[in-house]
Amino acid sequence: ERLVRLLALEELAKRQAAILDAVRKVERGIFIDTDGFTAPVGGEGEARECDKEASEVHRRIHSEITSKGIREFKICRVPSDYYDRDLRFRRGCLEAHSIQHLCKSMVMENTKDEREYPAGLPEDGSDPWQSKYFMVIVQYVSKLHAEKLRDLIFDKRGGTTQRKKIKMRLASESVSQAITGYAHNAVTPFACKRRIPTIISHHITNLRPDFFWMGAGEVDLKVGLPCTAFVQEFGIHVTDCTY
Repeated sequence: ERLVRLLALEELAKRQAAILDAVRKVERGIFIDTDGFTAPVGGEGEARECDKEASEVHRRIHSEITSKGIREFKICRVPSDYYDRDLRFRRGCLEAHSIQHLCKSMVMENTKDEREYPAGLPEDGSDPWQSKYFMVIVQYVSKLHAEKLRDLIFDKRGGTTQRKKIKMRLASESVSQAITGYAHNAVTPFACKRRIPTIISHHITNLRPDFFWMGAGEVDLKVGLPCTAFVQEFGIHVTDCTY
């Protein structure tokens, strides 16, 4: 009798697990509004146009990505409580391969640079590494290492700026929004108001499969694409910038 009960409990647990899995799939089907064509890795395809109901921000980002010849990407809507939930929930919303594939974009500023915004932005034809502001993309599971970022900028400037004159910190939300056009939790390197050098953690380039996710201009809008294509087509600088 005890054995029969144990077998019955085991069968019940399996059914419950199957039901929960089905519920998760239904939730993803409800919440994920996918736009953009996703071709098989290594395949070819032509990105379709945005849905007529897509927002203006959505359209701009879609247009910029496709203008670079990138055909494998997704732009998705997520639930309104996305940032109130843990990384595993967020991974499920996007059907990302792992929580390591979830990334964020931040505008950093050199606090030792006395130029006030908009001074300090790169000018046409000037050395972009002389900028006061930089966009940095890292994984949510990692922590930005400000000293590594400082050393990269020092090296790129050829030692013309003393290390003690470079101290990187997160830019204020007002400055970040003035540069990118996007609010907190919506910052993205695509279709920004002003261009600044963009740096990405080398850990993201090593992800497999090669498809990572980040913000897309609206709090509930996310974009996913291959890091290899992103780095190559948008001129992104790869470095070790995390702990």
